[in-house]
Amino acid sequence: MFRRLNSAASSLTGFHSSRALSFGTGLWLVTMTLMAQQEPAPWEKTLEVRGRQLSIVCRGEGAPTVILENGYGWSTTIWNGIDLRIAEVTRVCAYEQPGLQRSPEGPQPRTAGEVADDLDYLLTQTQVKAPYLVVGHSFGGLVARLFAARHLDRMAGLVLLDSPHEDIYEEFARVMKEIGKDPTEAQGTPQIETSLDQIRTEAESLDDLPLVVMGHGRNRPRQGYTADQDAKMEAVWSLLQQRLATISRQGRYVEAEKSGHVIFQDQPDLVVEEITRLVRQSRQ
Repeated sequence: MFRRLNSAASSLTGFHSSRALSFGTGLWLVTMTLMAQQEPAPWEKTLEVRGRQLSIVCRGEGAPTVILENGYGWSTTIWNGIDLRIAEVTRVCAYEQPGLQRSPEGPQPRTAGEVADDLDYLLTQTQVKAPYLVVGHSFGGLVARLFAARHLDRMAGLVLLDSPHEDIYEEFARVMKEIGKDPTEAQGTPQIETSLDQIRTEAESLDDLPLVVMGHGRNRPRQGYTADQDAKMEAVWSLLQQRLATISRQGRYVEAEKSGHVIFQDQPDLVVEEITRLVRQSRQ
């Protein structure tokens, strides 16, 4: 969904940087694919959730269960390799949104709150055991945050990967006005704006839930912006990422210095390390 914002807003956040994968990342994905051929068959199940067919795949054993929440419009295949590495430590599950891979198209569009409801129903009906450590990327971070706020008693932790802060468009508009850009271009679709409102209403605080907020350290230059203007916009994103870490008393901010928007592809070791740290912390 974030990829369907107007061109100015989407270029500000760098949501398209996934197209610029390095050769090293590609080689790593090939290696992980070969490893997958040697892995035991994962557990899979598909069921109908309020008129939508959702498919979930789990592998590994142990608690907490790590739940991978994709960015909007992204398939679970984007996690290739990450799930295998997490499965060496604990149980990990990923599921397809409607219209992607194993899940047929369903009613669209949906807010983060509706997706969080679907996730709750899916986990309950398939008996995927809590506690959960939810990892949300981009729009998936909004889903993960709402799910966590609604089910704190079932949560072991939360990881947000370059997920937007609820004040992102207001802050972008403020800075755009200062640097001579049209502030009205800093806006999302109605579905995204509604999702951000849901965050403000339900998920501004996560008490003391273990939380890692990871923000990108390498952005794609914004088209039509000078280096100085671009730096000011990027500073806003970085500041809000740091602010996200304060929504929990156990929040921590990590900058992925070598990563664009898709951090788990650019720096998979860092992402696996942080997830593993929270898994082990929850077992203490």
